Amino acid sequence: FFQSPENFCRDLNEMQAGMKYLHCLVARLTAAYQAKKADKGLVDFNDLEHFTLAILSDAQVAAQYRCKFEFIFVDEYQDSNLVQETIINRIKRDDNLFLVGDVKQSIYRFRLADPTLFLAKYERWGQPTGHPQRRIDLSTNFRSRPEIINGVNDIFRQIMSSQCGEIDYDEQ
Repeated sequence: FFQSPENFCRDLNEMQAGMKYLHCLVARLTAAYQAKKADKGLVDFNDLEHFTLAILSDAQVAAQYRCKFEFIFVDEYQDSNLVQETIINRIKRDDNLFLVGDVKQSIYRFRLADPTLFLAKYERWGQPTGHPQRRIDLSTNFRSRPEIINGVNDIFRQIMSSQCGEIDYDEQ
């Protein structure tokens, strides 16, 4: 933010060749990795996600699965990513989705987890009892003694906010 637009343009132009080369290396590595997996008849978790997404891109198939599942339960929802969210949205109904999560426990950003998906629903689902899209806060824990919970809460109340940690640490 301390450079002129001309300096930014010069920097971008200087980086262009290196970035093109890096892009080429990543594309070649990706192709080689996919070829090795294909040779061995293997798939990884990302492949499974994307195959599922491709299958559910067919509206008829998605409708069949939407009817098939009475309920959809997702644990650790704070660690979901956009591909997983899209899969869920293609097979859920308005009344059969149950999500469990705690954004303070989100640890999978390196796997493209997007805690803002959880936070958006957390904010939006503050509906009254009986509404299909309501939030149920589980703020009591029978396994922890008050001394432990109070100590942890004291620490996190001081260091966690919506600016640092993406959520205000409050009574909820």
